[in-house]
Amino acid sequence: MSFVITSYKNGEDRPDEETDVSHLGADFIATVLGMKPEQLTDVYLLTQRQADLIGPPAGMSFDLATHDYHLEALADD
Repeated sequence: MSFVITSYKNGEDRPDEETDVSHLGADFIATVLGMKPEQLTDVYLLTQRQADLIGPPAGMSFDLATHDYHLEALADD
């Protein structure tokens, strides 16, 4: 399974950035989202708390005042 965070500027329908965060691993991502790894099958809108937890190990900064961030769980082929 791979994981991507997609950024959308507020009010926009097209993403302005995608970042692969697969290196964080399913266990860490599931913990941040409050679920079991096997439940990661969808797209999740990140809250400020979740962004604060993911940001440092992903090497990312988030501005939830101007953007929405979605974490996508993608099945490997």
